[in-house]
Amino acid sequence: SSAQFSVSWSGTGATFQWQEYDGSGYQDLVDGGDVSGATTATLNLANTTLAQNQFKYRCRVFEEFCGGISDEATLSVSTGSGINEADAIGLTVFPNPASTNITLQAKTPLKQAWITDLNGKRLLDLQYNGSLWQADISILAKGVYLIDVFTEVESQAVRRLVKL
Repeated sequence: SSAQFSVSWSGTGATFQWQEYDGSGYQDLVDGGDVSGATTATLNLANTTLAQNQFKYRCRVFEEFCGGISDEATLSVSTGSGINEADAIGLTVFPNPASTNITLQAKTPLKQAWITDLNGKRLLDLQYNGSLWQADISILAKGVYLIDVFTEVESQAVRRLVKL
């Protein structure tokens, strides 16, 4: 699927710079791949995935003697798998954002849980202590990660994790 964000500016001769929140701060976007319009009033994102769900975007606008930053917009990606199932099994991740340790709770018993980068590379397994799933994430760099969980009946769910 795709997404589009727009801003309006009443001045003339303005320049635009779209930014994406990467978990530690806003970074300027550039055109290429699935991003177009990074320096226009309208940002286009093609081929959005579950990994981008809840990503935040904003636009910086500059004109000769003034400028501003738009309100933050949040991308919502909904498909038939992953994020929606997290709600169905009552999956909670806390704290989130986090810097050292995280805990998972679910209404449905979990079989496995791990953390991946946004490319799907498995980085860290969560450990079950008899009632909760936990992980020490202090070794991870600041950024955005995904938590993949699997229930005993083979349902998969995904939650986004922001590492501070």
